[in-house]
Amino acid sequence: MTPRIVAGYRLASALARIVPARPGAAVARAIGRLVGRLDGDRRRIVERNLRRVRPDGPTGPELRRASTRSSPPTPTTTFIAFASRP
Repeated sequence: MTPRIVAGYRLASALARIVPARPGAAVARAIGRLVGRLDGDRRRIVERNLRRVRPDGPTGPELRRASTRSSPPTPTTTFIAFASRP
């Protein structure tokens, strides 16, 4: 891992131990949603996969919402993992 990534994880770990669980998880969830909306490449992959498995499924804005909901909430799970560390 690069030094920036390691420093980022260390910062996230320290913040997760300081911030109360409920507000921290809410902020992490919001960050995850924002990243999901901004990460066009990943969203397009998810949309393509959704169209492949459900050809008669949602299209347009409905497909966009479905692809956003199906993305893993990485910041939330990372926050919970960091917060539960001793």
